[in-house]
Order: sequence, then C-alpha cells, then structure tokens
Amino acid sequence: MKVLITGVSGFIGQSIAQTLNRKGYEVTGISRHPDKTLKKLHFLKECHLWKSELPSSAFQNISTIINLAGAPIVDKKWTPKRKKLLMDSRVQLTKKLVEKANQYDSIHTLISTSAVGYYGHRENEELNENSPPGRGFTSQLCIEWEKAAQAFNKRVCIFRCSNVLSNKGGLLKKLLPVFKCGLGPTLADGRQWMSWIHLYDLVQLYITALEQSHWEGVFNASSLEPVTNQVFTKKLAQSLGRPSFLKMPKWALQILLGERSSLVWNSQRVLPAQAQKKGFIFEYPHLDKVFSNH
Repeated sequence: MKVLITGVSGFIGQSIAQTLNRKGYEVTGISRHPDKTLKKLHFLKECHLWKSELPSSAFQNISTIINLAGAPIVDKKWTPKRKKLLMDSRVQLTKKLVEKANQYDSIHTLISTSAVGYYGHRENEELNENSPPGRGFTSQLCIEWEKAAQAFNKRVCIFRCSNVLSNKGGLLKKLLPVFKCGLGPTLADGRQWMSWIHLYDLVQLYITALEQSHWEGVFNASSLEPVTNQVFTKKLAQSLGRPSFLKMPKWALQILLGERSSLVWNSQRVLPAQAQKKGFIFEYPHLDKVFSNH
C-alpha cells in the first residue's frame, strides 16, 4: 500500500512515516523542502515539491493520504498576516489536496488533522466528538479545516489532536528544561483543563484508522485522563524531583503571548469517546506512566 503524507517532515509526520515504513508500507511525502526531507527520512520512496500547487505526480498509485500540514500555531504573534497563513496552510491546502484526491480512483481514504481547539473555552464541561464547537479564532480554524477534509468523496477520518507529549518533541520537550531547573509555573489559575496524548498513542490512532476501514468520522485524539494545569504542573515537577510553587497569572500570559494565550488558558476537558467505542487500547492512558520515563 502506498501512503502519501503531507507535513511528513514535522514532529508527528516523521513518527508516523517511520512506523509505516517499519510495517512495510511504501511512504511518500509532499514538502516545501523535499531534498532536506529526503535526507532526514532516507527511507521515503519519493518526496514531492509543493509550491503554490500540489504536483499531480504525488498522487499516482496512492491509496491513502495522511494530512498533517500546517504552519506552527504557537511560534509567532497572531497578526492578521499570521492568522491568514495559519488558515491557508491548513484550510486552503486541504481544499487543494481533496480536489486532487477526488480525481484518483485509487485513493480511498483521507486521514486528516484538526485540534481540540475546535471546542474553544468550556470550563469543566466533558467534551466528546458530538459536543458543539466553541468560539474564537482556533475554533473557526478547526471548523473550516474539518469542512475542507469532509469534501473528500470517500472514507474520511479526522483527528482532533490535543497536546502531544514525548521526549522527542512537542509540548513536553519544551517544558522539561524549565521544570528541571525548578522553574515550572502553574499557568493562570491552574484550574483550566488540559487534554493531552502521548506521541505513541497518537501514531497508533493514525495507523489504526489507516488499517481499519470501519473507522470513519471525527475522533478526539486525547488520553483517558485530561487534567487541570495545576495537576499537570505538580505531577511533572514531582517526576523530576523539583518544586512547583511558581505561578504565571493570566495577565502576564496575555502580555507575553497576546491572543495566543488562549491556547494556554482555554479549558478543554476532552475525552476520546469514539476511539474507546472502537476498542482502541491506550498504551499511555495516564500521566504517571508518561512522566515515569524521565
């Protein structure tokens, strides 16, 4: 089976591509920098150059597309120009991807990405895949992103990803140096819910969706144990043998991050109801197992 991955050079894309390669799949990619990507992921059969349009050669004999592309959402201030880039790199690319994919009979599955930002700020409400969207930029971004993917005319799976934890990258890699120094703060009042998933489980969700044809629709890519920021901070600090007495108030976050601070203090208590219904078994259902590896 030949699988095409957009965003293959990213943190999650690399992990999925490596796992698929070990399982014997033929993996190809689309990248703005294909030469660099091929050096990094030498096992890729091909990596096609994406400029303003997607090359038709990338879609030949493909059976499944895994769509992970999107500009980093945290790294830079959300100016109007940056917001447009965040939207275009997800929504417009997905529209172009689906338009191309619909032209090829061999392509029977699209596995696309969204985020728990879909739900916005929801206090203590438990959220499953049937919960309505929230308000704000991230919610609208996810709504449009999912709508673009759902235009594919065959099987579609969409994963609403939460914070990805791994020593290899993502949120945890950024936090560890600060927490190891004993400077890890509780953010805002600490009562906001954080949804998370270990990288291993996230990769397995994508692989399972690829291999199980009855997986279809929207899935929350979140662990079984969402926690408050206060609990997350305490558990991470304890696992490192460090204190966790510092706090960063909401106003400081707003000064530091501007509108991006909503990514930190929005409360999202997300549960993976559909994955559980399908019988998916999480290797890392609880934080204690994640943090025991440090």
